[in-house]
Amino acid sequence: MEPKLSGQEEQFQNLERDAFRFAAEGKFGRALEKLDMAMKLKTLWYHVFYKVVWLYSTNDTNKQNDAAKLIDDAVINFEKEEQFYFLCLRAEFRFKLAIKAAATATLSGIDNAVKQLQLAFSETDRAQYLLLQNKIKVDELRKNIPEDLRNTFPVFLNLDDLSGHLRTLHSSIEVIRHSLLLFKLMAETEKRVNAEIEATKSRIESERVRTIELLGIFTAIFAFIFAGVQIFTRVSLLEGLVLQSGMALVMIIFFLGFHMVIEPKARTALLKGTLIVLLLGLLFGLPLYAKYLQDTPITKSEMVNPVQHQRVEPNIIQDVNNKK
Repeated sequence: MEPKLSGQEEQFQNLERDAFRFAAEGKFGRALEKLDMAMKLKTLWYHVFYKVVWLYSTNDTNKQNDAAKLIDDAVINFEKEEQFYFLCLRAEFRFKLAIKAAATATLSGIDNAVKQLQLAFSETDRAQYLLLQNKIKVDELRKNIPEDLRNTFPVFLNLDDLSGHLRTLHSSIEVIRHSLLLFKLMAETEKRVNAEIEATKSRIESERVRTIELLGIFTAIFAFIFAGVQIFTRVSLLEGLVLQSGMALVMIIFFLGFHMVIEPKARTALLKGTLIVLLLGLLFGLPLYAKYLQDTPITKSEMVNPVQHQRVEPNIIQDVNNKK
């Protein structure tokens, strides 16, 4: 005959059963409420274990963070045989976090995934070590959980299956870690190659611009030379120098403006200031030069007598002689 339970003990067991029943139905919020009420009456290590599992199963980020804190506290405060189960949980949770971070397919996500996998790898190593040292106690802990609760929400397997699961998790973590490191290396290589391609494109474009500028400069120089020859054969030396200087100034202003249009990096404050000064010089210089030409007297040697250059037809001369 089973001993009669006290009212508090009976209430505790009913709360436990309700919590596991709600968890089995997927109602983890209700299950956590019942479990918290049971833990106020009496707290056992497997209560914390199942609370962590149910908090993580809610898919609520805040509750998952609470679960991580509970695991950290349990690993510090519980006995070694109890720590084994929490280390297994933490390794599996880190593994899931790594998979989620890797799904972003970004370098930061991959870095985070590799970090989580490395931590999970360490957790599995530590859990296996504790299992080897405390195998009997670890198995007894599992058996101490009421059988009806284990059957209602069957998280624990037998110890051999749990050890096998741990080894499988260990291998999976290592495989995924190497794969992510390889993917990260490929992504970094792709990024570097793309940067080199862009730099090469920029250099080619810059060389094209320089070629156009050089062709324009050489063309302008030849035109400037030929125009200068024509000018100096028709005007005085002073006027020729002034005209040549004006043409050179116009050419310089044009090429400076052209350079600033096709090369955005050349649009510096110094170059802009130089261009403005040259433009002002040209705008004020041309009127002064025109005024100078207007005020300059024409000498007799520069005047042309139209009579001297008038052509006299032979038949007109013959008519004049006949009249005489």
